Amino acid sequence: MPKATQNEEETVESCRRLANRLNQLELCCKICLFPGEKSCFNLNCLAEFVHKVRAFHIVGVTEDLNLDIIPQVSAITNIPKQDLIKDAPVWGYIGDKHLVDVCSMGYTYRRDMPDGTVHTESRNLTSYHDALQPIWEERKSPKRNYLNQVLATVELINEWFSATPTGRVFSAAVMSDGTFNIPSGLYFSQPVRCVNHEWVPDGKQPLPQEELPLDTLYSDILPTLQTFQIGRKWNSIWIPISQSIYYDFLNKTVPDTMDKVKLPEKPMSNVDRFELKKYLGKLKCQLYARIWLR
Repeated sequence: MPKATQNEEETVESCRRLANRLNQLELCCKICLFPGEKSCFNLNCLAEFVHKVRAFHIVGVTEDLNLDIIPQVSAITNIPKQDLIKDAPVWGYIGDKHLVDVCSMGYTYRRDMPDGTVHTESRNLTSYHDALQPIWEERKSPKRNYLNQVLATVELINEWFSATPTGRVFSAAVMSDGTFNIPSGLYFSQPVRCVNHEWVPDGKQPLPQEELPLDTLYSDILPTLQTFQIGRKWNSIWIPISQSIYYDFLNKTVPDTMDKVKLPEKPMSNVDRFELKKYLGKLKCQLYARIWLR
């Protein structure tokens, strides 16, 4: 895959050439992208150009970013590495910005009882929030551990091809379907499950404990996707604009004979966005898009 030193034009062309080769295969295939720089951008490009692979059969490994922080978490909290449960969700557009939800990570708490036995229970790291703040504030992709990359990739492939999947929640970059209010059509690392041998977002998982809007993890990349028309295959137009500005645009473009659009008091839900899309179709606007209104 393209290296981080290559510019976006070369990345897009490299993905296009790879997709053309995949399109020549007689059989359908699955794509598992090994961890690396520009992971999510590569996935978006591949999904755009390849025609014989279902969207949820294209996945990028990101679980290694969870494994990478284990030594740092252990050093900060004085919890032995073997007692840390490696399940912190990895959120973000890998290669641009990401967040490891470290306070959601569990650990085994051990307590000596009066009778000489040891009582164990599972806890999370919420009480260490302030001490773990340096990890919370990390947004850029750090230097990644190759062994962790291999381990994370093997675990994901084992689950994918298992005759009896465990149902475990993984962190992986998959195509968003609107879950967690992440724009549909955007490849984004998030909690996922393997359902019927397809990787889909797991909407039952909580959002990050840190009060950080998820759109801050992908808003910087949207202009690049729009420039190269990545997402056109899914009718996605990446417009990271404020809700009030978008409604002003609508009111200026709607004929005077039509009803004007009123600005809602709170951000739109997925249902509201669906209704807005139908409304735009009724007005015959040429703006068929999956839009993130923040």
